[in-house]
Amino acid sequence: MASSLSPVAVDGRQDFGGFQHDVMVLVLERYSEMVDFGSSLKYAPVSAKTNTDAFFTSVEDGLQQLPPNDNVDYLLHQIIDAIKNATKPQCNSGLLFLVYAKWDELNAFVKNVGWDLVFALNVLKRKDGQWDPDNAKELMTYSNARNYTIPAFELGNEPEYFPEPFTNTISGAQLGRDFVHLREILKSTPGFESTLVIGPDVTGISGPKSILFQNFFAGEGSKAVDRITFHQYYAFEGDATVNTCLDPKVMDSLISDIHRVRNVTSPSNPDTPLWLGETSSFYGGGTPALSDRYVAGFLWLDKLGVASRMGLKGVLRQSYYGHNYSLIEMNTFEPYSDYWLTLLYKRLVGNKVLSVQTNSTNSFRVYAHCAKQNSVYNYKPGSVVVYIVNVNIYTTVVTFPQFQKNMDLFWLRPEFIELTSRNVTLNGKRLDYVNNSIPYMPPQKAYGGLLMLPARTFGFAVFPDADVDICK
Repeated sequence: MASSLSPVAVDGRQDFGGFQHDVMVLVLERYSEMVDFGSSLKYAPVSAKTNTDAFFTSVEDGLQQLPPNDNVDYLLHQIIDAIKNATKPQCNSGLLFLVYAKWDELNAFVKNVGWDLVFALNVLKRKDGQWDPDNAKELMTYSNARNYTIPAFELGNEPEYFPEPFTNTISGAQLGRDFVHLREILKSTPGFESTLVIGPDVTGISGPKSILFQNFFAGEGSKAVDRITFHQYYAFEGDATVNTCLDPKVMDSLISDIHRVRNVTSPSNPDTPLWLGETSSFYGGGTPALSDRYVAGFLWLDKLGVASRMGLKGVLRQSYYGHNYSLIEMNTFEPYSDYWLTLLYKRLVGNKVLSVQTNSTNSFRVYAHCAKQNSVYNYKPGSVVVYIVNVNIYTTVVTFPQFQKNMDLFWLRPEFIELTSRNVTLNGKRLDYVNNSIPYMPPQKAYGGLLMLPARTFGFAVFPDADVDICK
């Protein structure tokens, strides 16, 4: 069964925003806020990723620059082994320490693979009711002496869910003052004068838990952040099903969440860039055999479309490595479906966002950008990329009346008929990481501005000859 023709019109007269500087980043899973930078404890339990919240990356470098048996691969395995061997501390049973040696390894690793590090400082170190920055200063001094660059710091994570007694002693107003203190320290510390402060990394943006978020921006916190961050997931991992991933109402919940955040932040910070500071499919680590399968891509691609269309400037994906929403398998490092989807997005989608009009239902979701020019595909100025999430249960015929010439298709489907397929195909060919390299991923050529898109699939269409002025 096929739908009636669904024309899509792209408005190339205005740029509606989009991610800044290719800021779609990847989060490496962390274990606890209760982390110290312990220089004096040689044999303290260590996890080099414990306190690391995000890595800015071009995604494709994540595998391409990790050939076996060289120093980068060694460091990656050392860091991941540290994660596997680390014991998650209880909140009342002491601290987990990150020692100098592991900090050195982590910085060597991110330098080798060309990533930038965003590091979350432990706001639960308190003194006289305020954040105690002594440990953070030690980290900065040590890092500056070794020419380590930290582009941004967070301070705490999901503060409305801090363990007792901190939930009752760290208010939104006090957290704002702590952020101001961090900003003052950075401005006066050699090597960190231009380091960004991002936060407050809240997840409670509605209901009683949102009071902390509101008070943070009603107080001094509004003056302290260079990027505003909040966390978003669609549901608890135990409640998610295949249908959850296909439900347009679930997808649209992100729109409501962004409006809630803006209602709080816009009065004091109308021009401060807004980021999704941590996000994926389902919280609690992701749903087994769902968050790491083809079907999760519907939510992920739609999230990228909604976020860019609504003017967010960054999305931090949870996670590159860690739990069921990982982009790569945790033992073999083999890419999951969302890895390939993310890679294509990074290669095809530029930062300028275009408006789209269509008469289709909410189950056929279309987003448009200027195509990326400085990628492996070398699209010329004026090119346009459209990406589509089709959750209809029937084939959908779509036309692009403006673009009647060449089309490059990058269509992703599950390897088998089941949407929970472990592997994904691009234009009918399964994608695999083979011989330590990413395969050539050519488009399928099409003509005439008409596509028949299979039911419950998603992908990209590039129009190299669109000749849209704003994309030049």
